Amino acid sequence: MARILDSTTVVPLPRLDANQATVLAQQLEAAARDEAGHPRILPDTVQDALDDVKVDRAALQDTLGSEPQTGEVRTVDKMEDNAAAALILILLGWSRVRGQFGLGDVAVEVGAHLGVEDGLGFINMRPRDEYGVVDTKLKTITRENLEGKLDDLGLGPLLAHLRQVHEQYGKVLGMVHTVPVEERAAVRTRLDALTDSLKHYVTAVLGSVKRKQPATKELADTLLRPLVMWEDDPVKKAAKEEVPAGSGA
Repeated sequence: MARILDSTTVVPLPRLDANQATVLAQQLEAAARDEAGHPRILPDTVQDALDDVKVDRAALQDTLGSEPQTGEVRTVDKMEDNAAAALILILLGWSRVRGQFGLGDVAVEVGAHLGVEDGLGFINMRPRDEYGVVDTKLKTITRENLEGKLDDLGLGPLLAHLRQVHEQYGKVLGMVHTVPVEERAAVRTRLDALTDSLKHYVTAVLGSVKRKQPATKELADTLLRPLVMWEDDPVKKAAKEEVPAGSGA
């Protein structure tokens, strides 16, 4: 029996509900921008696949709920900007005494995991893109067990504040939804479309790697880092009337 080889069967994705698929798509879109928030130059096949992800992600978000009020987003966006920038800038400050003071070396280690040297360009991104970048940084802190090191640097309270603000940011951006029963079929259809687009995008990125051109592998690693670093439940899901989880495998 002939094997069927296409992106839907070859590329495994984590189990994603509608909210999680939206977050992952946003993180992948954010990874396709450089440190200053400008779009990276991508091969045509990769760019086309990314455009499909954006379209299907927006369609799913439209089904999940309308955009939040601009004023509310602006207020919480500023809070997120300030909290994330404070964390990055304090780590940069500590890093100035690397090699002279032990905590300076700790700051450099933590900063390397969080992309401190990339700067603060992400706070100028569109709110949903910025949300994805900060979400990735917070997940890195958890995955790499960096919280203790941040406590040593006196950043425990700031980290707690950033997490609280980030949760609020997700809510005002519409990242947590309660979906009426009659709308769930439409959500499932849009979720399936986004899942297929995500798989196709991963296939396109991997297919762009050229064995004798290391730069293409570096770009692919950057573009797919959010997927590689993905952990379950990056966003607190609604407690009631939650969209049923769907398998991306």
